[in-house]
Amino acid sequence: MLIAVVTIFTWFSLTPYVLLMFSPFSLAEVDINKNGFVSQLEAGYYADYGKKQYAENGKSCTEYYALKDGLPLQKKCK
Repeated sequence: MLIAVVTIFTWFSLTPYVLLMFSPFSLAEVDINKNGFVSQLEAGYYADYGKKQYAENGKSCTEYYALKDGLPLQKKCK
């Protein structure tokens, strides 16, 4: 029973960090309050993101946004 509880707690604690490893964001960008530590809430906020493609000034751009509130997280243009 204890092993199951520890396993579940570990899974839910580490999931945002694992998802963040495969995202296009750096740890410096994810550290919202710039305290040098990425909290679980910060990692979770950046782990749930969407992206949309658009053209700006003749360039192809991708905007990454938070699914929670729709606020932009990052914009990359080529």
